[in-house]
Amino acid sequence: MTFYDLFEREQGQMLLRYSSLGLLVSTSIFLLSIALCYPFADYFPLGVQLAGHLLMLAAGVLIKITYLLRCVAQHALHREVG
Repeated sequence: MTFYDLFEREQGQMLLRYSSLGLLVSTSIFLLSIALCYPFADYFPLGVQLAGHLLMLAAGVLIKITYLLRCVAQHALHREVG
């Protein structure tokens, strides 16, 4: 095992940790924006609902990006990707 292997392993673990956290946060934001836009829409003005819909779109994109980063980290750590 060389220094490069250790460096790559540490980077992979850090990327896996942060991408997992990002996946959790972006999924939470996505679920909260769904709640804001659909079941509780009557309690918020139109501007807040519009912001909620835009946030839903952005959170969906973040979910996809963080999942991709998680797959890259798992591949770098020679773990099963999926």
